[in-house]
Amino acid sequence: MRYPHSHTEPPKLSANLPKGPANRAPPVPKPDVFMMSRRPITGELDSLDEKIVRYKGLDFGDTQIAKILEEEEGSGYSAKTIGTRYRRIRLAKMAANDDALDFKMKHWTMNEDAALIKAHNINKLRHERELAKVHARLFEDTAFTLNDISNDTFHSAKACEKRLKELLDGRADPHPDDDDDPQRRIKDRIQGLSAKWARQCEEQLNNVMAGETYIDNLFLGKRVNRSRRKVKADGDE
Repeated sequence: MRYPHSHTEPPKLSANLPKGPANRAPPVPKPDVFMMSRRPITGELDSLDEKIVRYKGLDFGDTQIAKILEEEEGSGYSAKTIGTRYRRIRLAKMAANDDALDFKMKHWTMNEDAALIKAHNINKLRHERELAKVHARLFEDTAFTLNDISNDTFHSAKACEKRLKELLDGRADPHPDDDDDPQRRIKDRIQGLSAKWARQCEEQLNNVMAGETYIDNLFLGKRVNRSRRKVKADGDE
């Protein structure tokens, strides 16, 4: 094999040139960021953490706070570090506050009670929306998983939800090929409905009788009270 420029051998590399990544200088770590990321967090905050809490209370963003601390303290915190550290600060302060509540050194205020109810309602609504989204995806995922399990089965999310409800309620019709006694199935269905209607009628009758008993007792009580008032009036005469 011949090489360009009439070389019969590959050109030799200079011995002074670097031969690969092994000769590269290792990256210089950032000691400030390295050390500060490991500063312990307790309920008693230092001045830097107090600034983070104060700026977050003023609705400053993580990027803004990181820039301010870099200018004022030379902290080297990134926006991601600010967000993570602020969460850890709040958890530490919450833990310290739990101890104060347990030892009766601190008590809930009326404003805190009102804010608690508001915060709970906000997050309850948020969670209900998330659960609704998860539920909406449940049967869509079920339909695709059903197809993964049974490759020739293509039932929609709506069909899966309807059929599962029928199965759980005991109302699912079997496939005609699997139904060896359709007359018996129809008879069982009628008997089941009759028993259900009988229970409903009995409950309604019991409710009516309970209401009548209540009314009878109410009028009886009124008659007794009138009799007592009359006896007392006769005695006063």
